[in-house]
Amino acid sequence: MEKWLQSLLWKDNVSSNDNCSQGTILRMKGILSIHEFATEQILQVVRELYDFTDGPVWKDEEERYCRLVFIGENLDINQLESSFIKHCQIQYPSISIKGNLP
Repeated sequence: MEKWLQSLLWKDNVSSNDNCSQGTILRMKGILSIHEFATEQILQVVRELYDFTDGPVWKDEEERYCRLVFIGENLDINQLESSFIKHCQIQYPSISIKGNLP
């Protein structure tokens, strides 16, 4: 996950990263279900800085999910979603991943 974040955040724009269109990420927040963690991983991003903190423990009967919210300029959400899914498929090839834009 950090490799994907760094490719998005540690550039002047996201145009060279995973074919994302030119844009600037100002803020990002998220709740992530990362396979190695029993807890929700809470993501906070401000410009080039990011931090993960542990959230509550996922309940056994609870469906695990990832939800990201981007605030920025000239962002192509479809390409960002595609980039995220591509990263997850490379990192976790045995897990079924699907996008779900509102």
